[in-house]
Amino acid sequence: MSNEYGLSQFDHEMRKFEAALVRGILIQAAGNICQAARLAGMHRNTFGRKVYAHKIDIRECRRIAKQQRQSVC
Repeated sequence: MSNEYGLSQFDHEMRKFEAALVRGILIQAAGNICQAARLAGMHRNTFGRKVYAHKIDIRECRRIAKQQRQSVC
């Protein structure tokens, strides 16, 4: 069974999971690709390609990280 993107349900769910994981790591690293890649255990170019592939907004991740830091204080 395929969805509108031609992916199986499993592939679709894996893409969603990977996108959420990459976004979470990027927020944890305050939008810093190099630091996020180190946290993920991969090369920065590979991590950057994943950010691009999932259309993750780095500026939004930085904003969220900043808000989280402010709410802790």
